[in-house]
Amino acid sequence: MAALARRRLLAESVRGAGAAVLAWLAMATLSAACLLALGTCSAGLVAALVTAAVSGGLGLSADLGLLVHLEGHVVAAPLGVASAGAVCLAYGLLRRSRALPVAALAVRCAAAVVACLGLLALTAALARGVVALGGSGGLPFGGGSTGGVPFGADPGLFPAAGRGAVPARVSLVGDPGAALVGGLARVTVLVLACVLAGRPSPLRPAVRAVVGVCAGVALAAWGAGTVVALVTGASSGWGMPRAAGLALLGGPNVALAALSEALGVPWWPGPALWPAGLVVLLVMGVLSAVPAAREPSAADTRAPRRPLALRTALALGAVMAVAAPVITLMSGASVEAAVEVAGHTLRTVQLGFAGDPVRAAWLGALEGGAAGLAGALVLDTVRRGGASRVRRPYTADPYPRHDAARR
Repeated sequence: MAALARRRLLAESVRGAGAAVLAWLAMATLSAACLLALGTCSAGLVAALVTAAVSGGLGLSADLGLLVHLEGHVVAAPLGVASAGAVCLAYGLLRRSRALPVAALAVRCAAAVVACLGLLALTAALARGVVALGGSGGLPFGGGSTGGVPFGADPGLFPAAGRGAVPARVSLVGDPGAALVGGLARVTVLVLACVLAGRPSPLRPAVRAVVGVCAGVALAAWGAGTVVALVTGASSGWGMPRAAGLALLGGPNVALAALSEALGVPWWPGPALWPAGLVVLLVMGVLSAVPAAREPSAADTRAPRRPLALRTALALGAVMAVAAPVITLMSGASVEAAVEVAGHTLRTVQLGFAGDPVRAAWLGALEGGAAGLAGALVLDTVRRGGASRVRRPYTADPYPRHDAARR
C-alpha cells in the first residue's frame, strides 16, 4: 500500500509538472506568433514576453546617441500571453481532480508551482531582446517627427532621436531574482483559484461566477477590440498582421481595465461605465446564488431566506475583495527610467497606466456583498414565482358559462 501511494504521488507530481510545461509551450507559441505578426521575432524576445507575462516586469535599457542612455524597468504583463498559459495550467491541474484525495491534489499543485518557478528562472535568464522604436525598426511606436523618442517623453531629452539620426533601440532584459518573486505570487494565486473552483467549498460558487463572468466580459471586449484593430490597421496602412499581433498581446489588458473602470476603479476620464458594471455584478450574484440554492440546507423550504443570502453575500464579497485588486494590478502598465548623459543622471522619466488596488479591494468587497445579496433575492423571487404557478388550483371545466348554457 505504501509503495502504491508513493507511485500515485509520483504520478501526480509528473502531472503537475506536465501542466506547467504545457502552459509554457502555449505562452511561447503565442508570443512567437505575435512577434512574427509585428515583424520582429527572436528567441530572446519570446523569452522576454513569457517572463513579463508570468512575473510582470523586465529590465529596460536604451542608447539614444550623443552619450544619452536610459536605464530602468518596465512593469507590464501581456495578458494575452498570460491567459494562454493560465488556461493550460488550469486544465492540467483540474483534469480528473474531483476524485483525487487532498494529499494527491496538493502534490500535483506543489509540483506545478515548483516547475513553473524553474521554467521561469530559465526563461528570465534567456530573456535578452532588442526592440527598435521608430526609424527603420520593427515597432514604430515613436513615429512621426519624433523618430525614436519613447512614447510620452520630452523630445528635448533625446536630441539625437528627435532628429531621427539614431533610432532608439530598447534592450529588454530579464532578472531571474525579481522574476521569481513576481512569478511565485502570480502562480500561487492562480493555483489557489483553480483549487477553490474545482473542489467543494463555500467559496466555489463565488469563485466560478467571478472567473466565468470576468473571462466572458474580457473575451467579448477582446474580440471587439481585435476587430477594431484589424479594421484600423487595414485602413491606416499599418497592416492587419501587426494590428492583430498587438491586439492579441495587449487586448486583454484594455478589456480588464475597462471592467475595473466599470466596477468603480478610476482609470481614465471619459464616459461612465457603471451601468455595465451593475449588470456584471448582478450576473455574478445570480450565478453564485444558484449553486448555493441547490444545497440541502438551501433547498429545504422550511429554512429561512437569510442564510442563503448571507452566505452568498459573504462568499462573493470575499472573492471580489481579492479578485478586484488582482485585476487592477495585472491590467496596468508602468515604465520608470533614469536618463543619463555622459554617465550623469539628469532626471527620472515615469509613465504609467494603472488603477488604485486599495480602492479596488474595498470596492470589490462592498460590491461583491451587495451583488451576492441581490442575486440571492432575485433567485428567491424567481423560485417563488415558479412555485406559485405550480401550486395554482386546477379547474376541471375551464369554460363554466358554456356548461351552464348547455344545461
